[in-house]
Amino acid sequence: DHEHCLKAEETYLPTRVIDCSDPSKPRLVETHRQIKAHYCALSYVWGGEQNQKTTTTNVSTYLREGLPTLPQTIADAVLATHKLGIRYLWVDALCIIQDSNEDKGKELADMGRIYLDAYLALSILSTFRANGGFLPDERAPVALPFYTSTKSDNPECMWLKYCVVYPNPRKGFKTDTTPIYAPLDERAWCLQESTLSPRRLIFQIPYVEYECRSFSESLTKGALQSEGKIAHPMNDYILFPKQASNDDISNIDELRDHWGSILAGYTGCKITVPADKLVALAGVAEIFQSRFNDDYIAGLWRKTLLDDLLWRVFGPGCRPAEYRAPTWSWASVDGSI
Repeated sequence: DHEHCLKAEETYLPTRVIDCSDPSKPRLVETHRQIKAHYCALSYVWGGEQNQKTTTTNVSTYLREGLPTLPQTIADAVLATHKLGIRYLWVDALCIIQDSNEDKGKELADMGRIYLDAYLALSILSTFRANGGFLPDERAPVALPFYTSTKSDNPECMWLKYCVVYPNPRKGFKTDTTPIYAPLDERAWCLQESTLSPRRLIFQIPYVEYECRSFSESLTKGALQSEGKIAHPMNDYILFPKQASNDDISNIDELRDHWGSILAGYTGCKITVPADKLVALAGVAEIFQSRFNDDYIAGLWRKTLLDDLLWRVFGPGCRPAEYRAPTWSWASVDGSI
C-alpha cells in the first residue's frame, strides 16, 4: 500500500550469490542469471584488504564445499538474511572473483542493477571493518538461586526462589533518530547502493532503521519510532518522476539540480580503487541518462557540456598517478567539487 514502492517481485539473481539456507554452512552458488528469487545485498565497509574473498584459485572450492569461516560482518549478514526468511545474499567480496579483471569489470558495471533488483539492502553503519560485526551479542538470561530467609504472611511480600540476570543490561534508550557519523557514509560505492536500493535495513548502534520509498521507521532498544517520513525524496523523484515528458523544462532543471547535489556528495567520498571513480556511479548515471535522454561523457552530459565544464575543486585535490578520465572531467581529480 506504499504509493512509491516497487512491488516486491522476484528478479533474476546476480551471477553468484550466497545460499543462506543453513547459516552455519553458507555456500556460494552460480546462477548463470537463470534463477528468479528474492535476495539481500550487503552494503558495508571493507576496512582494508579483505582476507576472505573469492579468487580464481578458490572459487571452485567455495562452489563445491561451501564457504570457510567468514568475517563477522558477513557472517552476521548471512544470519540476518536467513532470519528474514530470504535464501540468498549478495556480497561483493565473495560474489565477484576479485583477481579476475574480466569478472570484476563485468560485475562492477552491473552493480547498479544488483542493488536496484535486491529485495532488501543490509546497510552496516556501525563498524569500520569487515570483521567488526553488527548483530548485538545478546546472551540468554541466567536464572540464579535467590532465597529469602523466611516466608511472610504479609500479602504485600513476595517470596523469591530465584532472580533472572541479563548479561548485557540495557542502560538507557536512545530516542534521537538523527543519524550520526558512520564509516559507510564516506564510502563512494555506498551512494549508489543507498540511492538505488528499494528497501534498506540500516544497522547503526543502538538502533535499526528500515527505509523504503515511502517512509522510514527506527527500532531503538525495543522502542518503535515511526515518523512517516519519505526516506529519500531525491530518490523518489529520480526513480519515480512526475507524470511529465522528459522535455518538460522545469522537470529537467530539477533533475539537473539533483545530479549536481549527487556529484557534490559523491566526490567527497573515499574510494578504495581510484580507477573505479566513474564505475562506482555508473548505475545512478544510467538512471539519469534515461531521464535526460542525453549522452553521458566521462561524467558530464552532452546537452549541457559547456555548463558542466565549469566545475572546480573545493579544498585540497590532486590528480591520480594513472589516467582515469580526461582532464576536463571532474572524474580526473581526487577531491570534492
